[in-house]
Amino acid sequence: MLDVFDFIVEKGGNPEKIKESQRRRYAPEEAVDEVIALYEDHRKSKYALGSSTLSQSANFICTAQYSVAQTNTKINEIQKQIGAKKKAKEDADDLLKQKSELGEEKKNLIELAAAKDVTLKKKIGTIGNIVHDSVVVNDNEDFNPELRTWQPEGVKVEKKDVLSHHEVLTRLDGYDPERGVKVVGHRGYFLRKWGVFLNQALINYGLEFLDSKGYTPLQTPQFMLKDYMAKTAQLEDFDEELYKVVDGDAQNDKYLIATSEQPISAFHADEWLVAKDLPIKYAGFSSCYRREAGSHGRDAWGIFRVHQFEKVEQFVLTDPEKSWETFDEMITISEEFYKSLGVPYRVVGIVSGGLNNAAAKKYDLEAWFPFQGEYKELVSCSNCTDYQSRNLEIRFGAKLQTEIRKKYVHALNSTLCATERALCCLLENFQTEDGFNVPEPLRKYMPGAPEFIPFTKELPKDSTSLKAKGKVENAPKPKVAPVGGAVDKLKDLKLHMETLHAEGESPFVVRDDASIAAVLASEYDENSDEPEYSSCPVEGCGEQLLFAEFDSHLELHAAEQDSGDGCDHVSKKLKLEPEMEATFDTKLSHALRNIGDDDDVSESPSAERQATAKAAWKGLLKMPETSSKKAVAVASKSVKRRLGKSQLGPHANEKQMPAWLVKLLETDGAMTTVNRLGTDGKSRKTEVCMNHAANIIPVLEQLLHQDKTTQYAYLCDPAVRHVSKLKKEGGFCGYRNIQMMSSYIVGAGSQGHEYLGDKIPTIFEIQDFIENAWDIGINAQGREETGGIKGTRKYIGTPDAQAMFLSLGIACDAQGIKPGKDRRANPAHNLLFKAVEAYFSNGCHSMTIVGFEKRTDGSKDVIVFDPMFHDAPNVTKYIGQKFTHKAPADLLKAYRRATHYLKKYHEFEILMLTPPKPTTRRGGGVNNAQDTV
Repeated sequence: MLDVFDFIVEKGGNPEKIKESQRRRYAPEEAVDEVIALYEDHRKSKYALGSSTLSQSANFICTAQYSVAQTNTKINEIQKQIGAKKKAKEDADDLLKQKSELGEEKKNLIELAAAKDVTLKKKIGTIGNIVHDSVVVNDNEDFNPELRTWQPEGVKVEKKDVLSHHEVLTRLDGYDPERGVKVVGHRGYFLRKWGVFLNQALINYGLEFLDSKGYTPLQTPQFMLKDYMAKTAQLEDFDEELYKVVDGDAQNDKYLIATSEQPISAFHADEWLVAKDLPIKYAGFSSCYRREAGSHGRDAWGIFRVHQFEKVEQFVLTDPEKSWETFDEMITISEEFYKSLGVPYRVVGIVSGGLNNAAAKKYDLEAWFPFQGEYKELVSCSNCTDYQSRNLEIRFGAKLQTEIRKKYVHALNSTLCATERALCCLLENFQTEDGFNVPEPLRKYMPGAPEFIPFTKELPKDSTSLKAKGKVENAPKPKVAPVGGAVDKLKDLKLHMETLHAEGESPFVVRDDASIAAVLASEYDENSDEPEYSSCPVEGCGEQLLFAEFDSHLELHAAEQDSGDGCDHVSKKLKLEPEMEATFDTKLSHALRNIGDDDDVSESPSAERQATAKAAWKGLLKMPETSSKKAVAVASKSVKRRLGKSQLGPHANEKQMPAWLVKLLETDGAMTTVNRLGTDGKSRKTEVCMNHAANIIPVLEQLLHQDKTTQYAYLCDPAVRHVSKLKKEGGFCGYRNIQMMSSYIVGAGSQGHEYLGDKIPTIFEIQDFIENAWDIGINAQGREETGGIKGTRKYIGTPDAQAMFLSLGIACDAQGIKPGKDRRANPAHNLLFKAVEAYFSNGCHSMTIVGFEKRTDGSKDVIVFDPMFHDAPNVTKYIGQKFTHKAPADLLKAYRRATHYLKKYHEFEILMLTPPKPTTRRGGGVNNAQDTV
């Protein structure tokens, strides 16, 4: 953690420097002001009882103001009076009572000061180390600068037609994942024979390598006391990464270590080191345990990313003046290690938004994986300066009397070898057609010192590399032009699929066959027919939209901001992001900008062909027609394929959302104070949930009563909240709709509310629920289709939402709405009106249906809560009140979705809860189905 004096100008601190560092981290700079305020409050509570009672982190100068010192003075004075009374043999009961009361006051002051000290420390602990000036400022690790590369002479760094690392290990009979999963669960594995020997060889070679560099080998404990773990791990690590050890002793909670860095950093806790003792270099070895809660679906093959693994780690304590020199030495040592093994690699600098709190600067060494055709992280090297050592009280040098600050050693850490992950890299790089060439440095640590290990097992028919190459045994030549060529008729598409995709693979996988590769575009190809996305230009929105969605989207923004009565409290002009002001018009084609109210949205011919193909393929994957878990589990056995941008959105290939977005989403549901206009026209400060609006349904009910065009309407339970997206959060509509459905379950105490903890789940909790559902076999293909959603911005669909609710014992049904051959006579939106329920979704967006309305002219609307839009102030001001509005249709516009909006979609999917029999309340032509969401 940082020194509290770094925040205080009077103590030589520079709070503006910390704020700048927070901005570089894309972290809230307001936290700096909060620390300063807590410091001032805490300072008033400090007391002068000796240094042993003072906060080690704060080092406050003892003062008498507001302190226990004043209380002590009073106690001493009374004690003298008591002594005099007793000497004179007089009654001292009153004085003894006063002394007792002052003693209690002193105790309370001490407890108050201690509590404030804890609060201050926790707040300081949320603020990251000062980012080094050389770190590139960005919040997207795709922009990590490449510093240098290396490969053995004669080796080309290129994607190769080889086996994946887990396939090589399978053919060596080196591990057993099936029995591992049976015994351990998710990502469990057994290493066997050559897998064991190779892993142990890496451990032994790594320790010997560091020993030759002057490091002291240190095998660490595998768990730590909570108090020490809290001083070396980030708070979020406790939930995302660490396993808790429960032994019935709450006072001594323990956690399994995620890296040997953690126990080694505490090895010298509360010690005082001098210059002659430094540097202290440790070659740490341990088993490591990580929940990997934020990485479901990432690197799922083999033993690359597992819950238990072994690691050899560099850890150095050094003189503060020499830590940057040491940092360069440590990454160089890791490079030498992988050079000795003959592994191609590159070194990248981690951008500011990708740094963990402790690191002032971090380099990663990424090795080349030829099957996957990409570099993957093997080493992280960080300079944590005095951030960890201050919390652990590892002092440096002698403190002069004139100094008000302590000095601390600098702590640095760098992976040398996470052995299972490094083994994956070796397996891909040193395989042959017949076996595996053992890297020379490892041979002496293995039985018989083998140079070569032959394959002894065959791969299963559905093995990863075979799928990736798209090999279909004995596939006949295509009888028609493939999809994307001149033929776009559905019968030709089906014939194409029958002849070239007999194994049920996606028709959008790129093939090695030249005749197919020439016409099929990869989802990563910039010239493909994948949908084109762009961000909404309205300030604060940032929604990723298809170009065809822009008109309707902007129209609804206008409805969102329209006050409906001409008041000045909301501007009716949409404000664009500054950088988009001049360029927005050029983003849309002329045809799209001029779509009229009565026009159908037409896609380009190539996009239409792809959409037709995908619709046909989608039609082969029937949605479950029952809400039973068994039925969904059976459905999970159907075709598995990796979805692309058209289904998962523009971030379909994301591994981890940026840190700034994680912090933004953590504010979901936070309370805030706003100025809200009342019906009397006066502004009042009101505490509201930032993006969870309650009690909107009763407002809509009154508006529908007052709108003379409404013949009848049904509305859902008033417990349903309108959950809107946070500004700039992007494409989380599906999650917001799950939250709205959950608000009914929780608010109405409906079936399954106890499994939600009687609260609306966060986006991260929803991701956990969905992935857990996949793990237990409900819509199990979801993980393979998405590559995992945890910690990403990938879109989710109706089957994912259904899987979540079913896994929690909440009954629900999913239904596809698709017209027959005569689409014009019976379009999808008419079918939707007939089947209107709580939820519908399409390939780009989803919303929650909270009601259904029939107009006096015979037209129909669905009444929706759309997470992309917030409730207008002229709606929220009526919450909890009876009112009459002169133009109810103006306010209802943002909630109505009619044929004009719906007709451009050719298919819908809806997810509906199946609650107990609803009760119905009628009144004024508005029917309120109380338990329907």
